[in-house]
Amino acid sequence: MLDNAPVFRASLKVTLDILLAVACCAVIFIIMRFTVIPLILSLVELTEIQTHAVKGLVNLLSFSLGYWLFARFYEKRKAVELVFSVRDMVFGTLLGAAIISITTLPLFTFGYYQVVANQSFDEIFFAIIGLTTQAIFGAILFTGIIFRLIEQRIGTKYSLLLLSVALGLLNILVDGPDLVVLLSSTLINALWFSIYILSRNLWVVGLANGAWLSAVFATGILDEHWRASAPIVSQYNGPVLITGGEFGPEHSIITIVVVTLCVFLLLRAAKAKELLLA
Repeated sequence: MLDNAPVFRASLKVTLDILLAVACCAVIFIIMRFTVIPLILSLVELTEIQTHAVKGLVNLLSFSLGYWLFARFYEKRKAVELVFSVRDMVFGTLLGAAIISITTLPLFTFGYYQVVANQSFDEIFFAIIGLTTQAIFGAILFTGIIFRLIEQRIGTKYSLLLLSVALGLLNILVDGPDLVVLLSSTLINALWFSIYILSRNLWVVGLANGAWLSAVFATGILDEHWRASAPIVSQYNGPVLITGGEFGPEHSIITIVVVTLCVFLLLRAAKAKELLLA
């Protein structure tokens, strides 16, 4: 009979480490949520989108600090994945914007996306800050904590597959049971993990995701609260498989093809540099 005790202990250790890391971040988050944010909001009158930006910056600061504390005092190591690398961060930003623009620009060019209104540029800066901090926040939680800790135990390939699919399934719980949404969401999550595997830097991952979200926001195609601050308002016209329909360009077949290719190239580059963990 096989002894499953080592597997159970390893799984328990990873789970407890993840919970502890999240708890470290959450404690700092709660402290700043009920001290710093109310103080700022009491001193300055802000619009809704400006408030989102301020909260995003404070939340990012709290999660970054919590993550650093976890790495420094529990893992007893330097959090190298939080080191600023300007060149890599610029590359990540350009990469994220470029990948989704390969979908959106042709859709506008060929009339699948049509501009129906122009809006003020007054709050674009704050919207981009809010979206970018949201993306980096997600990179710390899902990539820095969950993916990294699981990767150390079961290796890169299995972690990449497991978490990409898990987050894809989580996404369809929000957007509804749709095979295309599941496939695109799984691939997009694999993209962010692949960028981390190659760069081993959370800022690069977060900025890539933030640039992607900002590029989608700029199209004004998604009917969400950020849309009111977009420079234009657009509507889709054509097959849902091409336009992504109500879910936006992230779930277009064009995006699926482009992201699949990007994941392949990123993992190939990471393998060549021997960055994959066994």
